[in-house]
Amino acid sequence: MDKKKKADRREYHREYGEQRRKEQRRITLWVPMSEYDHLREQATMHGYKSLPAFIQHCSEAYLDKEYLVHRPEFLQEMITQIRKIGNQANQLTMHTHALRDYEQADRYRGLRDQVYELSQYVRQKMEQPILLSPQLLGSYLVKLIEKNSSYLDDLEAFVYRKRRDLNRDDHQSD
Repeated sequence: MDKKKKADRREYHREYGEQRRKEQRRITLWVPMSEYDHLREQATMHGYKSLPAFIQHCSEAYLDKEYLVHRPEFLQEMITQIRKIGNQANQLTMHTHALRDYEQADRYRGLRDQVYELSQYVRQKMEQPILLSPQLLGSYLVKLIEKNSSYLDDLEAFVYRKRRDLNRDDHQSD
């Protein structure tokens, strides 16, 4: 490569890097190998090939209080099966119309409508976060602590900081 091309290439990469740093930020995260393995396993289970993309989507979903669907293809398969049932109900409706059995056709039409409502309900519930009651949250935390006792220390530190922050806020508002 001649000097002119090398200089142009360097200039291009410099400008590209400057523009990228204006628009994006890199985050580096260090975790113990056990947590890394767990994250990698969860990313694979949720259908992600890229661990950073999985972590980014998880954090965005958490902040937006959305539910990251466990195996999105599972949800799609469930919706497909419900739609197949709805299509069969629709075919039965059309068949009974051809036979001029309108009473039976109305029943099948009602079934078809209920199947449609079911598919909408399933999709809505699968996309919403699960709201944990204090009892469910407590049992979840117990399971986490049983798996990894260091979570207890982290939880105690978190509770301590949260209480300190709440007390500070209470004193400032007085």
